[in-house]
Amino acid sequence: MPIEASRRAPADFARSTLTVHYLCAYYSQFAHLKVAPRTPELWAAFHFCRAVKHRKINGYCDFPLTAGAVRINASNVILARKLFGVAILKVYEKHRSGTPLLVPVPSRDSLRKAKFRTLELLEDAVTLEDRDLIAPALRFGYDLPPVSGTGARERSLIFNALDVTGEVRGRKVILVDDIVTTGNTLLAAADAIEAAGGKAVCAVACGRTVKNRIRAFKLRAFELQRAGELEDRARFRP
Repeated sequence: MPIEASRRAPADFARSTLTVHYLCAYYSQFAHLKVAPRTPELWAAFHFCRAVKHRKINGYCDFPLTAGAVRINASNVILARKLFGVAILKVYEKHRSGTPLLVPVPSRDSLRKAKFRTLELLEDAVTLEDRDLIAPALRFGYDLPPVSGTGARERSLIFNALDVTGEVRGRKVILVDDIVTTGNTLLAAADAIEAAGGKAVCAVACGRTVKNRIRAFKLRAFELQRAGELEDRARFRP
């Protein structure tokens, strides 16, 4: 059953920004077709993000490591999630004080499945000993049509569809998602956590949808603006 929480409008209590860490530049199909073709590295990041999201891959991609690239294909596709898990735990270490919860941003199948897609992704990504950090505290309470736009109205639609189904009062929370594009769902999830008495300290995503050809693989961060804009603050992480 959903936990009782204040359902004030998000603007009543939300902070102006949310720090989002991301591992890959997810170069959009629009940019690939209309701006400039993907480089080989951006193709690799594109396939890596999809492998993390769906646990499937067509062909292969090479993920860069200090000792050399590791190739991910259909036979070892779970490795993509494990590599994303390394990034999640790097971010977690920066916020370990207070033992924050790792809360997956719910995918739409959370309405009908106990083990929804983003929860499965997070469980695959972290080690067995770190799984007790996971709290599937958010779910969709009803079907929601695709929401376009980045304004307060669009975020409110998502916020109102979210149920807080786990105890987060007084707890720090790190939100985990696969790919961030408009940021609507991430911001609505942060709002729902804070309406229930928790504190969303940051978010981690595998990919960030971009329209310019930036570095494909690098753990970095940007400030997700509540005004609806995705704006870098030059806060890159090593």
